[in-house]
Amino acid sequence: MICGAIYRRLFNYRRSLNLGLHDQILQLNWVHYNIEDLRANVSQLEDKLFHRTIIEPGAATSRAVHPPNASLHKDQFCRFVHVSGSGNIPDQEIFSCLRQRPLDEIINAFLAVIDRYNPSLRREFQSAIYGDLIAQRPDDVWNSCQWNKIPILTGFNINEGTTMCLNISKSEEFTAFFRTLLPAFWDENLKTIDSLYPPGTGSVFLCLETTIPLVRSISVSRPRTGGMHICAPVQLAKDEWSRREYGFWWTKTGLSD
Repeated sequence: MICGAIYRRLFNYRRSLNLGLHDQILQLNWVHYNIEDLRANVSQLEDKLFHRTIIEPGAATSRAVHPPNASLHKDQFCRFVHVSGSGNIPDQEIFSCLRQRPLDEIINAFLAVIDRYNPSLRREFQSAIYGDLIAQRPDDVWNSCQWNKIPILTGFNINEGTTMCLNISKSEEFTAFFRTLLPAFWDENLKTIDSLYPPGTGSVFLCLETTIPLVRSISVSRPRTGGMHICAPVQLAKDEWSRREYGFWWTKTGLSD
């Protein structure tokens, strides 16, 4: 997981970007080649890897995807390298140094990054907008309609993201949280977010024709998952829900700096 989406300083090691996604393609190619030995339904096999697919919330099609030189990538990677004991060495030697570190040191370094960034809900070691796998912002790809037209199964839970709640009760705290999470957003955007999710006990939002009363400390998870995980499948499925909320998030990426 760590090296699957690790940040690489731009020093002619660009092929190391999005290693986790390349690993997945390698695995899919292996399954495709050995499908008969796996006793699968060969009649479903096609020349290409996919003829239908399942897209999860939080996949590479979400908004939690940054350019490879994003400061968040750099900061997380530098902390990981430092805690693992591979800091203060030339860039081209970092991978070799990491390979020589004991597994427990690598795990502890990874956990150190998680511990620092989890409170702000900024995920560690995300994929990057680079190369042929994520060639441009997911929003731009969806809007261009230049993607494989195959059957897609997608969706989200009605309580998507509620396990990532923060104890927030004031508008100032709410706005400060999103200013950290979405550094590219303007003050006007942050005010819009605040107006979409008003403070106070008993505030409600409409989702899939179900009105759910939630206090602000719970509903803080809703705009995060709305912007990063939910709106893409909603756009894809052309569902009918909370049009004003969807209209705002669909026009904003805001996670790259």
